[in-house]
Amino acid sequence: MSHDKTMTKTAFRKAERSDTDQLTPLFCRFFDEEGMAVDPARLTENLGRMLDDSRAHIVLALEGTAIIGFVSITLTIGVEFGLAAEIEDLYVVPDHRGCGLSRQLMEQALAWCEAEEASEVIVVITPTGRDDQGLADFYAKFGFSDSERLVMYRSLRPSA
Repeated sequence: MSHDKTMTKTAFRKAERSDTDQLTPLFCRFFDEEGMAVDPARLTENLGRMLDDSRAHIVLALEGTAIIGFVSITLTIGVEFGLAAEIEDLYVVPDHRGCGLSRQLMEQALAWCEAEEASEVIVVITPTGRDDQGLADFYAKFGFSDSERLVMYRSLRPSA
């Protein structure tokens, strides 16, 4: 069924602990669409840590009381950039795509980064996001450019 994108006004607000039960399945859907396996219990634990940490911020897009999208952002500090922000995850449920919610969520995220006085905003794009979803072009509209750096990581926790 197609959603009538003109029926209701979308509200935006900061996520709270009480949103965890609604947010966890949405984060799982996000990672599933990206082709990444996640442990829901670990995701819930990490989400709780983010919601309790002032260096993390999650903005929700709401239709009534239903969460229809989110963007998560974290802050880090380093010698090169000073205070830097990273757009961690951006997701809009499929029935609400194509009406500008991703753009609005990005505007909310960037406003928070500016308010926190971050000097840089970083986004890591997966191959699926780059090749199948055109995310490099999407983020370029907000002034992001390819850093030509290779992102590598090493897990310090064993997989479940």
